[in-house]
Amino acid sequence: MGVKIFIFFIFLLIPLYGVASNHVQSQPITKALECIQSNKPSEALGVLSNYQPSNEELSSYHYAYAKAYELLRHQNDLIVHLRLAYLYSKQDEMKEQILLERAEAYMKIGYYSEASLIFRIFLKNFPSSRYAERVYMGLADSLYRLGLFTEAIESYEKAGDSSKAIYGKANSLHAIGKTKEAHELYMAMVKRDRGYVKASQETLYNIGENLRLLKEYASARIHLNTITEIPFKYRAYFSIGLMESDEEHIDTASKFFKSSLYSPERQLKRKALLHLADIFVKKGEGEDAKFVLLEIRN
Repeated sequence: MGVKIFIFFIFLLIPLYGVASNHVQSQPITKALECIQSNKPSEALGVLSNYQPSNEELSSYHYAYAKAYELLRHQNDLIVHLRLAYLYSKQDEMKEQILLERAEAYMKIGYYSEASLIFRIFLKNFPSSRYAERVYMGLADSLYRLGLFTEAIESYEKAGDSSKAIYGKANSLHAIGKTKEAHELYMAMVKRDRGYVKASQETLYNIGENLRLLKEYASARIHLNTITEIPFKYRAYFSIGLMESDEEHIDTASKFFKSSLYSPERQLKRKALLHLADIFVKKGEGEDAKFVLLEIRN
């Protein structure tokens, strides 16, 4: 949320009982907002902690607290105060904004179950909201992270026609094994917005893996060889190893499988070890195969 929009939003939350009364009651909150606007969250917290708000100010008070904690990147405190700001708010438009921010805060810290729950509550309470597409996008992303790909597809389809929504649907189709359907979406979107692929290492990996499954190895390698971020680069090494193995380039495949062992993902390491063991068996190096298989147990 931009600074100007934020200031406008928070002032809407402050009650309007009378000019003089409102000015006195809201002065500390106004000062806290000025601190937040000036990127001085600690000072804002100091002001708020020394102020006892009226009942009518509780929503704006806790929202200001939340924004200060957001600048400090204290996500748990941010979520606590967003919840209180929502409970005390009496204005539907404000409740919508606060609830949406709370769901997105859960997403940022990887609490996908909590995020999906809040997104669903939002859609139930505010079915005609102007934020509907944004909420469906957040819900779809949370469901995708939870591995609920079929449900994610349904939400991506309601999230508009942005590149993020369509690529999200393609990634979900790929995840449930609908390789050809995913491929059609990927290729259409690469023509429409290749920049998104470059900005999303996960999508870049998924396209490369999708091409590998379709035996389009040359194109798959182009995508997979450009991945640099963890954990996707190790997944890419493994996928390239599979292609090399399929083409009977055993020594090259072995190198890529060994490279993928540096992955932080245990399941990927396990699969790489199994393929390495298989390579050793094919080469008649039984003792090495046994050693690798023992590594899987550790």
